[in-house]
Amino acid sequence: MNPRSPRRQRLVAHLHAAGPRPVLELLLEVAVDGATLDAALERYGEIPVSVYRAIAADTLPVEKLAVIDGDAA
Repeated sequence: MNPRSPRRQRLVAHLHAAGPRPVLELLLEVAVDGATLDAALERYGEIPVSVYRAIAADTLPVEKLAVIDGDAA
């Protein structure tokens, strides 16, 4: 597939609209599990954005991180 094909661009736009968690999950599939980018994009593209949002799969579980300084005086 052409790296900038209209299909790939549409699939990437869909993934981006789905939120940060699906983006992270896809990147992990490619980097860790060895999935091909296009196959992963096609799979994630089958799920409507509204479904990600409805089941709260669009956000990362840790959105904010508090740093606590245990040595504060």
